[in-house]
Amino acid sequence: MNGLQLRLDTNTLEGLKQIQVSLDNLKKLLPQRTKQSLTDFEAALNVTKLSLADKESSIAKVATEVKKLGKSTDQFEAFMIKDLIKAMRKSMPTENLGPMGNMALDMFDQAVSDSLSQRRQFGLSQLMLGELSNSALAQESYRLTNSIPTRNTKQ
Repeated sequence: MNGLQLRLDTNTLEGLKQIQVSLDNLKKLLPQRTKQSLTDFEAALNVTKLSLADKESSIAKVATEVKKLGKSTDQFEAFMIKDLIKAMRKSMPTENLGPMGNMALDMFDQAVSDSLSQRRQFGLSQLMLGELSNSALAQESYRLTNSIPTRNTKQ
């Protein structure tokens, strides 16, 4: 009996360590402004009676959602930057470049906006990611505390 109990305790300890590692990885993905939502999510994980595997699955679900949100907000920020560059370009006198020149200029503007967005210089992406991440964490916290099963949705 002692050997079995010790093995179970070791497995539980390893599972808890893995959950902590997953939470630490999730914290790295989230902007600073989501601190309270993350605290609430951790509290929901602690009070729920789900298995360690289900808790790990819940953390993975939130991490996947945050990664998707991050890509979407980066793309939105790139779109906004490109629109800003386009508006600034209209205010400047230019020569007629012809259709190929205009296309090259548009491609250049897209490359510049993508580069600026990836560097997160404007902060719009991080601001939106913070708000949307709060929502994702709140939804998963609610699901955990009310023991609502996870819906499998096809993406």
